Amino acid sequence: MTSSSNLGARFVIADSVRNPSVWGLLAMLVLALAGCGATGPQSVEPEAPRVFPPPPAAPAYLFERSVYEADDLTNASSSNGFLEMLVGTRRGGGQGLSRPLALAVHLGRVAVINALDPSLSVFDFAQHRFSKIDLSALGGQRSPVGISVDRSGNWYVADGLSGYVLVLDAQGRELRKIGGPRWLRRLVNVAVDSDRQRVYAIDQSERQHQVRVFNAVTGSHLMDLGGSGEGPGEFNLPLDAAVGPGGRLYVVDSGNYRVQIFDAQGQYLKSFGSAGKRPGQFSRPKEIAVDGQGLVYVADATFGNIQVFGPDGDYRYVIGSRGDQGAAATYMLPSGLGVDTDSRLYVLDQWYVRLDVYRSVRHRVGVATPPLQ
Repeated sequence: MTSSSNLGARFVIADSVRNPSVWGLLAMLVLALAGCGATGPQSVEPEAPRVFPPPPAAPAYLFERSVYEADDLTNASSSNGFLEMLVGTRRGGGQGLSRPLALAVHLGRVAVINALDPSLSVFDFAQHRFSKIDLSALGGQRSPVGISVDRSGNWYVADGLSGYVLVLDAQGRELRKIGGPRWLRRLVNVAVDSDRQRVYAIDQSERQHQVRVFNAVTGSHLMDLGGSGEGPGEFNLPLDAAVGPGGRLYVVDSGNYRVQIFDAQGQYLKSFGSAGKRPGQFSRPKEIAVDGQGLVYVADATFGNIQVFGPDGDYRYVIGSRGDQGAAATYMLPSGLGVDTDSRLYVLDQWYVRLDVYRSVRHRVGVATPPLQ
């Protein structure tokens, strides 16, 4: 028997004394696996901090933590690290995360939409609390597909079945509904501009892919952007949008493998990206977010990463990578994406059913984002 196997056996036996109901079974399993001449399970060292971009470039983001269920907010769930070592990658699916689609974040409160779940899961990192909002009871929503948030913390939830954008206050109380089947035949996502009191609803109606613009307070229809096609300002399967400084609107035009930029008046400015595997290109662009400095973050489901661009679409660096072992900052199906006011980045992954958090190390010149408490 190798020395590393002896160490593993002693570790398990000692813990089986403290937790006989669980660790006793694990002890027998480890001892069976760690026979003489066999290669037993090796100890797993904590991963080194993941920094992006990697050296020698100046760091911008540090991988901070993963959340797999609501209890992880308070660290109430005990570490299952050794069990994970035996049976493989940890997967989520606990309370609050089932098949995560999209998220929005405001002052440490992350609202997550899960597929086939007519409720909103709210992870409050600042207060270490979790709560759920039943959308079906509030506004009759049955299939939430997208979400955004304004400066006051009001949530804007897009419902794919009703065609309405449901507006909730920070506590989850219904304020109003915008749109509806008259305006939105296939609503897939939503973005909000707090400064201009605008709601951008992404509609994939048959033969008419566009962004419909409404007044965020009155709900009145203001204008439409785009239409089906591949020319400047036209869309093929738009999936998400985000508002940047100065009211710029960034739209993920997934079928055309690009992001299009419009000014605050709705005029087309430019696009960036193309189909390909090189930095700055896309394969399956899905979600988008823009921070206070105008940096643009785009999640690509094929590449399993988040590409970061300047305000005009110049490629900067990449965060994360594709990976099937569940390591930190690796993804199989990244979905939701959001940046908080402190530039902390939140990323959902449907395959691992988890919520990842990245801390900015330079969101303001000379000022680093403090770690989560």
